[in-house]
Amino acid sequence: MSGIETAAGLTFQFKVELYCSAHGIAVQDFDASDPGVRARVEAYFDGRNGMPPKGHPDEYAAAFAAVYPSATVRADFINDRVAAARPNFGHYTLAALMAVDLVRVVFTTNFDDLPEQAARALLDSSLVDPRRPVTVAELYSAPVALRALKNEALPLIAKLHGDFRADRLMNIASELREQDADMRAALVESCRRFGLVVVGYSGGDQSVMAVLC
Repeated sequence: MSGIETAAGLTFQFKVELYCSAHGIAVQDFDASDPGVRARVEAYFDGRNGMPPKGHPDEYAAAFAAVYPSATVRADFINDRVAAARPNFGHYTLAALMAVDLVRVVFTTNFDDLPEQAARALLDSSLVDPRRPVTVAELYSAPVALRALKNEALPLIAKLHGDFRADRLMNIASELREQDADMRAALVESCRRFGLVVVGYSGGDQSVMAVLC
């Protein structure tokens, strides 16, 4: 709803780039919208040519790493796709739940800043009295999440995979294998203290599932 591509959409885009490179085809001349062409690309990478089987949890990570081996280039790619996005109705609904203290902590695997955009727009406004500033923690500031829980500096938004403005992101298999120690501890502590609602998460990365399981 905010115009950010899904992981599934990006995975296919990466496959198209890899397919075109392998076959000497210009991407702009490749009609990826054609069902037959799409099927041919998917079959080419279904457990073959360096890709896991279609639908495998590592499919997105493997395709991303194959197209953009450099972590810096991957960070730039993410930045280009999320920097101009704006919150949608769902983000503002979440912010409203924060305002009335029904949601105290949010953990997200997304790189964008849409939850905090919406939260700040509402929680810093005159509609909320007293003001309730939101605490945001990402991989470079992971200890902030633990301090926020300890000091009740809530609501808290924690970026499990990093923030698009940083070059430390978790989006390929080697990066997704293990969660940052401080962020892991914060997630465990939050689950211990509060209820857990999972929304729109596939469970497709080992680092988060290892904590929850």
